[in-house]
Amino acid sequence: MIGGGQNREVGLAHALDLSARDVPASRSVALRAFPHILGNWTGVCLPHLGWVGVHNKQHEAAARSTRDRLLFAIYATHELRGHFALRLSRASQLRKVLVPVFWQQVTSLGQGVGQFIEEGSVSPLRQLEERVQVPLAGGLPLAGLAVVDDLEGARTSEQRDGEGENSVLEMSWRKMKWLIKHAFDIEEMFSVWVSLRGVDYGTRGRVYQDWDEARIVNLEKQSIKIYDLHGLYPNFREVADHMSVSAAAALVEASLGTYNPRMALWEMLEVMRVVLAQGASHIAAGERFLSAEAVTRIMGPTQERLGLGADERWIDDVLNEGGAHAARDFIAYFSKQESTGPVVFTFDEQGVQFRGPTELVDSDEHVEAVWCEAMLEQLTTGRGLVCPFWGARTFSNGACCGLRDLMEGIWSNTLCTASTWTREGCLRE
Repeated sequence: MIGGGQNREVGLAHALDLSARDVPASRSVALRAFPHILGNWTGVCLPHLGWVGVHNKQHEAAARSTRDRLLFAIYATHELRGHFALRLSRASQLRKVLVPVFWQQVTSLGQGVGQFIEEGSVSPLRQLEERVQVPLAGGLPLAGLAVVDDLEGARTSEQRDGEGENSVLEMSWRKMKWLIKHAFDIEEMFSVWVSLRGVDYGTRGRVYQDWDEARIVNLEKQSIKIYDLHGLYPNFREVADHMSVSAAAALVEASLGTYNPRMALWEMLEVMRVVLAQGASHIAAGERFLSAEAVTRIMGPTQERLGLGADERWIDDVLNEGGAHAARDFIAYFSKQESTGPVVFTFDEQGVQFRGPTELVDSDEHVEAVWCEAMLEQLTTGRGLVCPFWGARTFSNGACCGLRDLMEGIWSNTLCTASTWTREGCLRE
């Protein structure tokens, strides 16, 4: 557990509120604690943790007008029924597996030790011989966040090629980054489609009566431009509009279980056009649309031929060499989510406010997941270094989370030339 578990002097409120008490003085620190989350303007989903968040400005605006309420519904649907609904895809599941690996390696970094890939196997923990370069592996490849290679003094991805390849910390991030990069446009495409489906004028009928068709079409065009979905989105919608949401999700999940999701989706769309042209032959009696089970069965041969083929043996080796406790804690965390649903939060420039489910966000496992996510975002963007709990409203009377020594170790064992990597929060006191 974080900070030794029982030694963590924290009084959790009904919701874990990590927004700063002193807004003017702490704003930059809050932004550095979660640079990816707070780099978004509307909403964000972290499927590897089961978190769904909406920006406070959208949450508050929803109470003021019908238009803003509908926009909020679209943004929330984009994250919840889009990104979060794909959490069971092969890509998301592999990201989830990498979370305890990353957590274990960051904890080791704070202790000045690490693991390495040597002759195809994972070494036992040993003392680090040199400091770890930050940002890890060229930064975070996500929209809505400044590219770390453009930061003052930061080295480019090309300059970093070949460095740290034998480090398990670096490798775990390289694998997660690869999964995020290759799944990103497919996940966004599905999320845009499902969020606008409720306001579609096609065969589904109009749900939001106060919206006109021109406004909906314009919002769709903006989304296609923002996420660079030209060509892909229209072809997907042509097929998906004749399917149920669950069947369309099954189609997308099948493509995300391959080595090249975009190429696989193009091929799968062609297969589905043939299937849909055959009419009711693949549709169960009494049903209007093709079922998710039928899509999964039909896509099986294509998915197997283009399979992801990821080598996961090294993950087992890492966890067996001292990361079993991390895996156990996160397994418990994800198991709780199966009964409670996603972790819901709001955010703005002041920080992050977790709102529920209460039994989950008040748990030690959630506090551990929060710290791990903050470190992942900071180490992969070169923006930090600050404890996510410093200055938060939830931590009354200036109580420490018990992680200062570990944070000091991370600072001492990392090297970053970017001006955005400085000692912040408790590290400055």
